[in-house]
Amino acid sequence: MAHSWADRTKTQCNPHLAEASGAMWEWIDEMALATTPAARTRMRRTRADLSGAYVWPRADPDLLALGLKWLALTRART
Repeated sequence: MAHSWADRTKTQCNPHLAEASGAMWEWIDEMALATTPAARTRMRRTRADLSGAYVWPRADPDLLALGLKWLALTRART
């Protein structure tokens, strides 16, 4: 049965967001990408983890974590 256009365009968030977000923040700390309180606040405000969960709604936890790390790297400023 064919899906309607509305079904195909529904926005989905990856169910592994919390796990992958934790991995992203551990990596940010290990790589010292947000070493000051201001840098951490800026990183939090980018919501790289949430945007990645919408970009890759079906990725497994490891693949999502990798994608989130790349997003964090592109948004990092110390």
